[in-house]
Amino acid sequence: MRVIYAATVLQGLIPGFAMTSMYELLVEITYPRSDMFVSLLGMGALGVFRLLYPIVNRLLLNTAGPTASALFPLAVSFFVTLVSVLTKMEYKRQQANEETVTC
Repeated sequence: MRVIYAATVLQGLIPGFAMTSMYELLVEITYPRSDMFVSLLGMGALGVFRLLYPIVNRLLLNTAGPTASALFPLAVSFFVTLVSVLTKMEYKRQQANEETVTC
């Protein structure tokens, strides 16, 4: 029973850390934009995902079965990881801060 409680606590904490990291990365990449734009972009993307995820998952469950439905989050995670690894990210805010310091 203690394992269930520990897993529930971790399940609540990890998304908070991930959202904070994602927000900071978005601010870094979209530097000249305001923080409000970055918040809107991040929350909008999360909202779209939360809307589409149950719909796609239900379709997979009805058409392809529970195995495909269970593998869907893994496939999405793999795709996001692959795109993150293959995309060269420019840290514009960090570059601007370094230029300000050297001037």
